[in-house]
Amino acid sequence: MAVTGNTELGATKQDVVSALVSRLLIPKVNLLPTVTDVSVFAKKGMKSVSFPKAGKFTAALRPSATAGTPQTAAFATDKLDLDKPAYISFIVDDNDAYQSSVDVKSAYIERSVEGHAEFVDQQILSILDTASGYQQAAGIDQTKILNARKWLLKNKARLNDLTMLVNCDDESLLLAIPEFVRADAYGASNIPSGVIGKIYGINVKLHQDETITKSFIYSKEAIAFALQKGAAYGEETDIDYGVGTLKVAIDQLFGLKAMRLTEGLDFAGLALAAGKSPFIAEIG
Repeated sequence: MAVTGNTELGATKQDVVSALVSRLLIPKVNLLPTVTDVSVFAKKGMKSVSFPKAGKFTAALRPSATAGTPQTAAFATDKLDLDKPAYISFIVDDNDAYQSSVDVKSAYIERSVEGHAEFVDQQILSILDTASGYQQAAGIDQTKILNARKWLLKNKARLNDLTMLVNCDDESLLLAIPEFVRADAYGASNIPSGVIGKIYGINVKLHQDETITKSFIYSKEAIAFALQKGAAYGEETDIDYGVGTLKVAIDQLFGLKAMRLTEGLDFAGLALAAGKSPFIAEIG
């Protein structure tokens, strides 16, 4: 009698776990909603994604019976390299796992997903740090927030797309600003998930990264993110550590890039330095 067992279903089990891992990962990336997700363009076989960007047209009045002046809008491209193959692997000795009251593999898979999510957040923070076009001394206060807000808006950032990302120290300073803690100042009865408040029309989020302790205000269009291969799960028997021992790996492939570099002006009205974004302001 034919019986369908692990030999036939092993690959299916891995596919199911891969789908679960991929579905759990994206919601855990705290900063992904604050950047531009262009994953739809990152197809198999591609090493990079290019984005056409056009200059703008300026409307003008055309007097009666007078020909208008034709304009052109030159196109350029931004290229995002899909060059971040993030990887986590683990082995659990089957004898020790057998004697554990915890489902070790499931717990490790969950921790691996969290590790991948934190890695994406760290990469976004790293870009904010290196590409910020406006720097201020450490320590948030109203003046610094308003200066950064003014600079971003003068560089044509959209207010609705701005995020303030604060570290733990700056959060405590922020809570001392009346405009942040007073409900009537920001009028939020339903605060979005992951947003700890709103000030001067800007959503505020907290980051707890210990390697980059700065705070930032930035626009959604400052950074592009593309996930080419979603988090995938694979396992194989590792007989060196006993019968039933599995070696497990979870990986993903994505790219990140600061966009529209050097297009705007610095706070003094001069051209931005190379590699700096007009949509990222730093506070210490």
